[in-house]
Amino acid sequence: MPVPEGLEWMDVGGEKGRRPSPVAAVELINADLKGFHIAEMTEVFRVDRDGERVHSVGLYKTEPLAYGFVEIQEEAEMSFFRVSRVIVLTDGVTGFILGEAIGVIDEEMIRTSIRNTALAKLTKIERSVLGLPD
Repeated sequence: MPVPEGLEWMDVGGEKGRRPSPVAAVELINADLKGFHIAEMTEVFRVDRDGERVHSVGLYKTEPLAYGFVEIQEEAEMSFFRVSRVIVLTDGVTGFILGEAIGVIDEEMIRTSIRNTALAKLTKIERSVLGLPD
């Protein structure tokens, strides 16, 4: 994706450069995911004083480079960085960290269950008025 004019980033070495802007997850809804794949990467993220995750700094293909990034931070800041191996959906520019697998609900089964529960509450007269069998 093209980078809007004036959008720059600062790399680890302090050099300014341009890179493609990340894709927002919402932009991938119903999109062709050609070019994306699942990969294991190393995430560097910041934590607060209580050790709680604040935000992701970025993803690295190589773990030693991620640790190297943390080590070159100022002494006072180093303790606020963590490194973790993660599974991501990536196109090489943007990575979406994948977490716990969550089952997709069978909506037709739930719809039938709700319908049957509602029908069971009807009186004989209500069933008759609605043209439903006893």
